[in-house]
Amino acid sequence: MTKTDNKLKKQLNSLLNEDGNKLLERLLEVSSLEQGYNGYDSFIVGYRLATLLMVEVFQDKDKLLENREQFLRNLIHRPYHGTPSAVDDIEE
Repeated sequence: MTKTDNKLKKQLNSLLNEDGNKLLERLLEVSSLEQGYNGYDSFIVGYRLATLLMVEVFQDKDKLLENREQFLRNLIHRPYHGTPSAVDDIEE
């Protein structure tokens, strides 16, 4: 918890009776668990996405290697406008 969270929790504790404080504690526990699960789920989704991207890249590996020289030439000689993308320079 941050300093702000602790301050707000103390303010709520002073306003609530014993049952309200117990309910507040339970709410904070559930919220914390939910945030943990959401982080875990986000990691899983990101990992799966990265894996799918790797599979896609390696499926077209031969096509990428055929155009490697053209890609490198264009990458070196074009002006920088943000992060370069290999996909932009490959002609189909």
